[in-house]
Amino acid sequence: MNRTTRIVWAREAFAMSCSPAVYTALTAFFALCAGLFFAALQIGEGTFWSLPALWILSVALPLPLLAILVTMPLFAGERAAGTLQQLMILPVAVGRVIVGKFLAAYGTVLLGILGAVVPWLFLSRGLAGKLPPLAALAAALVMLGLHGLSWTALGVLCSVLARRPWAAAIGTLLLGGGAILAWAALSRLFLGGHLQAPAFPLVTELLDAAAGRLALHSLVLHLSLSSWCLFVSRHLLETRR
Repeated sequence: MNRTTRIVWAREAFAMSCSPAVYTALTAFFALCAGLFFAALQIGEGTFWSLPALWILSVALPLPLLAILVTMPLFAGERAAGTLQQLMILPVAVGRVIVGKFLAAYGTVLLGILGAVVPWLFLSRGLAGKLPPLAALAAALVMLGLHGLSWTALGVLCSVLARRPWAAAIGTLLLGGGAILAWAALSRLFLGGHLQAPAFPLVTELLDAAAGRLALHSLVLHLSLSSWCLFVSRHLLETRR
């Protein structure tokens, strides 16, 4: 990691570790994941849904909200506070500033994903080992990490574009939700008749990961989307510098 990137990452990570808003976001995320998981267990009892599938869907649903809450103040918050201009006049590469902030936010998102395993551990202990081992969630954790990567990168882009943190949050939600719906519609329109493509491809890759299957195209998709968001963010900041 470049020295500038490391300094920016350390600055943001320290600020997040001291931020009550971040702890509130993580607490709300953990509560939502646990509540959704145990509700899904009751609703899905006696059905064909596997426990890893119920868990990964329970975590994936509130995951965008955590990424939005963590990323919305990164640039929009500094712009609203008037400190972004001071940061931009420093003799540092804009791309390294973006990467440093992105890594700090993504680290918080990963912490949230790992913390969401706690309900599974409690349930496993209560059932005296009748649940699948924690290793059964390995592919699910990787897929959630990829989803978190994409949402964090999109949140960084919207934070660069917005003037206020709330505008960045709304923009991330609208852009991300719109992209998911557009992808689902196009998949259904062009592939549904021939390959029986599901209406929501993201749900399919989550369920595949819950079954222990990871597709290469999912890895390429999320890495490409994240790289594109960070590239556009760098270009936008450089033009406004």
